[in-house]
Amino acid sequence: MPVASTHQRGPPPLEVFLVTKAPSVAVFVHGFISGAHTWTEVLSHLESDPQVVSEFDLKAHSYDTRLFGWRPDRRIPDIPTLGEDLKSFLEIECQEYESVVLVGHSMGGLIVQQYLAQMLWDNCGAKLNRVRRIVLLACPTNGSEFLLSFRKSVPFLRNVQEKMLRPHSITVTRAHKKVMQDVVFAKERSDGACPIPVAAYAGTSDNVVPLASAQSDFPGATAISGDHFSILAAPRATSRIVTALKYELHQAANHEVGRPDGQATNDYQLEIDPASGDRRILSTDPMQPLVRLQDRDGRISDIFDRSLARELLRGGGPDGPH
Repeated sequence: MPVASTHQRGPPPLEVFLVTKAPSVAVFVHGFISGAHTWTEVLSHLESDPQVVSEFDLKAHSYDTRLFGWRPDRRIPDIPTLGEDLKSFLEIECQEYESVVLVGHSMGGLIVQQYLAQMLWDNCGAKLNRVRRIVLLACPTNGSEFLLSFRKSVPFLRNVQEKMLRPHSITVTRAHKKVMQDVVFAKERSDGACPIPVAAYAGTSDNVVPLASAQSDFPGATAISGDHFSILAAPRATSRIVTALKYELHQAANHEVGRPDGQATNDYQLEIDPASGDRRILSTDPMQPLVRLQDRDGRISDIFDRSLARELLRGGGPDGPH
C-alpha cells in the first residue's frame, strides 16, 4: 500500500511580509566636517523606544562638507546650496510622509534655517505645512568666534562653509531674519509664511558655539549639559540629549499642524521698543511670563522665564556661575 509522502513538492509557499511605514519622519542633519555617524548613539536609543518608532521613521541626512578642497574641478558647497540639497532630500526621500521634524546640529541647524528661508522666498510656504517642528542643537545662528583669528590667518583655508560660520555672515543673518519673521512669529499660513515651532538648545559647556549664539533670539530657547560635541553623547537611554529629543518628538507628534482658523500655533509675539530699538519677546500664553529681552546688538540682558532661568543658572547661563 503506498504511503503518502509528507515531503512537499514544488516551490515553497510564498511568505508575504507587510512592511509598515511610520506616518512621520525625523531628519537629522549633522554639522561642519562631520557626517551621519554623529547621530549613531542618539538614533540607537530613539529607535529602541516603541513610542518614538510608532510615530517616526528616523533618517540621517548627509552632505558634502570638507575642511580643504584640493581638486579644481570640485567645489565645497556653500550653505544656500546645502539648503537646496536638503530640499531635494525631503522631496525625494521623504515625499511619502505626512509630517516632518528637522533636527540640526551646529552648521546643520544653519542649513535647516536656510532651507526654510529659501522655501519662503520662493513662495513655497504651502510645502512647509507638513513640517511640525524644528530642533536646533548648538547651532551658531549668531556665528562662532572659536579660533577666529587663526581661521582668518590661514591662507590655504579658503572654505566657504567656514566663512559662513563666522559672526555677521550676511547669508546666515538674512536667512535667520526670514525664519524669525515668517516662521517663528508667523501668524498665519501663506505662500511666504509658515508658523513652525522652533526649539533651540545650547550646550552649557560649549565654547565653540556659546550660549548667546546657539539661543540667539529664539523664544523659549534653553540649554542642556555638554560641550559642542558631547552634547550629542548618548551612552544611555536616559542621557539628556535623548530625553530632550524624545520630548521634542512627542511635542511634534501631538502638534496640530494647522488650526482650522488658519492661525499660528506659535505662542509668542515680537515687540520692538521704538525709542531704544530693543526687542522684547512676549508670550501670549498667560501661564508663561516673558521669555527674554535682547538688545539691538543681539546681547541678552535678562531672562524672564523663571524655569528657563533656573536651568541656565544651574548650567552657567549669561549671568550664572561659570
